[in-house]
Order: sequence, then C-alpha cells, then structure tokens
Amino acid sequence: MGLLDDYNIDMEEINEASYGKTFPDDWYEGVVGSVHIQNGSKNNPDASWYIITYLLEPDNDEYGELFSLPEDPTAPTPQEIDKLGFLKRRLRDLGVEDGKFSNIDEDELIGTRVKFELVSTQGKKGTKSEGKTFQNVRNLSVIEGDDEEPAAAPVKKAAEKPAASRKAPAKRPPSAEKAAKTAVNNPFA
Repeated sequence: MGLLDDYNIDMEEINEASYGKTFPDDWYEGVVGSVHIQNGSKNNPDASWYIITYLLEPDNDEYGELFSLPEDPTAPTPQEIDKLGFLKRRLRDLGVEDGKFSNIDEDELIGTRVKFELVSTQGKKGTKSEGKTFQNVRNLSVIEGDDEEPAAAPVKKAAEKPAASRKAPAKRPPSAEKAAKTAVNNPFA
C-alpha cells in the first residue's frame, strides 16, 4: 500500500514545486502565473511578501520573486521603503502605469507575457548572506503581441516621497480556484 493511497492523489499529474530549484543563468520567456501576498511563514511569522510567480516556457517551470512588505504598513522604516522601491520597479516593468501601483489587481498581471534574464550573485562577505548564492530576475520586459520582441521598459521617473499615511495592504490569499488554475505551489504555505 502506498503512502498516498488514502488520498487518491496521482502524483504523476502534479507539477513539481520549484522552491529551492535554480535555473541556469540565461534569458527566459514565460507568463505571470500568479500574484499574491504571503503573510508570515514558519520562520518569519510577522513578515509579509508580495510574490510574483512566472511560468517559464516551454515546460511551465515556476520561478518566483519575493518582495518584502513593511512589518507595520502605517509606519514603514526607511529600509522598508527602499525595498518597496524594488516592487514598484517590477510593477512598472510589468506595465503598471503611474497612479495604479497601490490598487493593481492580480488579475491585471496574470497572463502577462514576459522576457527576463536570471543572474546569480554571491552573498556579501561579512554579512549573514555570506556563502549563499542568490538568483534574481534582471532586465524584465513585457512581450507584446505576436512579434516576440519585448517592449521597451518605461522610463524611470524621479523617486516619490513616501505618503504621510499608508493604507494597510489587503490580506487576502489567492482563491483556491485561481491557485488550482495556475498550478502554483507556494513554498511558504
């Protein structure tokens, strides 16, 4: 008798999770498969992340980007505001226009065709990341239409000053139906 027999699960039909999986440094094309907020994990119960998962062509391998969110959205630290700048840059790369960053819905991003480069870097000496390898998305651009050429990234505007007060982020997990439809495995759940 198999361990999963009681669950009636055919593991051959389940996509393998990519958590911990690395890809060769190279250029990739794919689509945005999911976008959601992850509130807490076993090791960081008070942390929150904005997660964008890409389904890479041709095999729909998953690659996820995590962007840290402020621990207290009503009083973000200067470091947290700096980290939010990376999220804003990625949303701009994905075609989000000025004035829409705070209220973009995941459905507006899911299915966006993209091209990007994965680049590995080593953690800095003398820090807790020393000896670790990190792989990050670089040079992301949206692929428009059937021409298969990525659209030019929008021109970066001057940095905005933080708002005096910030609205707490919506804390809603992706629906089970959407999660099943995009076949994304969340390593933090």
